[in-house]
Amino acid sequence: MSALSKQITDAIINHLLRAVQHNSPATVYLALHDSGGGVPAAPGDIAATAFVNEFSYTSYARKAITFSAPTGTNNSVVANDVAVIFDAVDSGEGPVNLTGFSLWSAPKGVDAGSSGQMIYQWPVDTVKSYADADAPTVAVGGIQLSLD
Repeated sequence: MSALSKQITDAIINHLLRAVQHNSPATVYLALHDSGGGVPAAPGDIAATAFVNEFSYTSYARKAITFSAPTGTNNSVVANDVAVIFDAVDSGEGPVNLTGFSLWSAPKGVDAGSSGQMIYQWPVDTVKSYADADAPTVAVGGIQLSLD
């Protein structure tokens, strides 16, 4: 199940219904999650949980992601408009299992509090395993998001 973070849900409601402005992040970052097992699982319901379940191999870092303009007739859908390529899994640190994604307002910090605001999170349909030297990659259009 995908979900907007509580902070973002509040910001949208405040922006649309209470005239409280929300500033969008200048850059949105994609994060990869491994729940520690081989079963699909959402990265967590709160930013701190998502932070703990984020990939942690030595060369891993969140990557900037950009999206196309919304399309669709009944529901608006956006998709990443550029491939997102992560650094390869370091020797001796694989395999890592991709169980979910999340979007953040900042690069990964040393703890959840310094890692920006979590925007959105969702599980993968099928767990993907990356061995040493594999570079996790998301193809153009590989991430599609909508608000229903």
